[in-house]
Amino acid sequence: MLAFNISLILSCLFVCVVSGQGLGYCDSAKLACKEGWVTSRPGRVIKRWLDKIRNVPDCFVVQFRDAAKLGRYPLGGGKPDGTGTESWEGEVDVDGYFEGEGVLKVVDCGGQDGCLENLERVEGVWFGGRLEGAADFFTKERAETVNMVHGLRHGIGLGFGDNEKKYLVWATLYKDGEEIGPVWDLTMGQGLDRKQQYQPRTQSVVGHLTPLDFLGGGVLYNNSVWLHPDMETAMVGKWNEGVMLEGKEGKVRGVRCNNGILELEVKPAGTAKIFKYDPPTATRMTSEPQERDPYESKHVVVKKSRLGGDGLFARLDVPKNTLLAYYSGFKIPVSSLENIWVAEVGGEDIAESLSSEDSKVEEHIERKSYLIALDPEHDIDMPPEIGLDSSKYVATLGHKTNHWFSPNCYFGWAVHPRHGRIRSVVSLRAIKAGEELTVDYDYPPLEKYTPKWYKKLYKFMYK
Repeated sequence: MLAFNISLILSCLFVCVVSGQGLGYCDSAKLACKEGWVTSRPGRVIKRWLDKIRNVPDCFVVQFRDAAKLGRYPLGGGKPDGTGTESWEGEVDVDGYFEGEGVLKVVDCGGQDGCLENLERVEGVWFGGRLEGAADFFTKERAETVNMVHGLRHGIGLGFGDNEKKYLVWATLYKDGEEIGPVWDLTMGQGLDRKQQYQPRTQSVVGHLTPLDFLGGGVLYNNSVWLHPDMETAMVGKWNEGVMLEGKEGKVRGVRCNNGILELEVKPAGTAKIFKYDPPTATRMTSEPQERDPYESKHVVVKKSRLGGDGLFARLDVPKNTLLAYYSGFKIPVSSLENIWVAEVGGEDIAESLSSEDSKVEEHIERKSYLIALDPEHDIDMPPEIGLDSSKYVATLGHKTNHWFSPNCYFGWAVHPRHGRIRSVVSLRAIKAGEELTVDYDYPPLEKYTPKWYKKLYKFMYK
């Protein structure tokens, strides 16, 4: 346990500047997490803690009372004419050093205390040319809110995937300018790759997905624990740059607060097998096709559907925006199935000449039954002979979700410790245990390659 003394801030109200809202009061009692171990519903504690950070990040980054080392190389040299300073908006003291609240723009701060790669602007409070208290660091694409003492990072630090501080991507703890953790990585080691993000056609979610929604809502804790979206189901092991080197299934046993940041107690299953990162390729779905996912098993079950064949059903009551199931398969280049079929029938001209009633077209449509877009360059493919046969594949069950024009779910995205970046099934509303999960397949209703059953159902519903 660090020697930080935070008793003062935990016993009173303190004043802080809330970004974009001016001066406000931060109730420290409501912001702080509990010091002792909490073992009852730890997932709920984690979610509430993360929500507090997202809602009032400036208030959450509190200033500790103990002294840090004195920073030797302050940003911008500590003066308006210092090395790396582009401009200074604020006052200076009698010796010409930055003083009080201000905005510092830098052009090159390499080697200076608190510098970040591509740092452009810092907003905070200075004393004697050094940052003190909560400060905001901005680049073109991201931001950090960090507690500073004597110009050094010292206390809670929060990272955001944008420079408007909308999307929290990590939380950590610093001491004397050094990161000591634990690190809560909400991107699960993936970062926010804009190339992997695009909006689905499903009208109910068009325009509403955030960059973090493409990751599924889990957390990678200190490169040693992977938390699924319920924040209780876990994989315990070792990670490097988001890749699981080894991991066992486990469960969060408890959480406690250490200087404002949560620490976990996680217990791996005693007899659990060891898994490794095992992403799908164009020739192999997974090396463990019969190994069920523990989070998915907790939330869904396959049963006979009133809509025909198998369906996916909720095992628990869940709220809106809950990830319920994962969707993996073969990872293939976009349009590769189409290109193979066109070559088989003799070329594009012949393929275009075939009617929707032609058996070759019907076979092609059937073959694509479980094909789903993954990103602008790849699709996930589940051949029907595998998708329909649970004796061949149950590693993920999202492909079992049936279509309905008034769905209660949509196909989202996720990052999985074993399978990597895949698709998912996410609730559009609150769902009761035993309720069948449905999504809108969103086929073009009049196109030649749309299944006949879909056209017939569309005509029944809308004509």
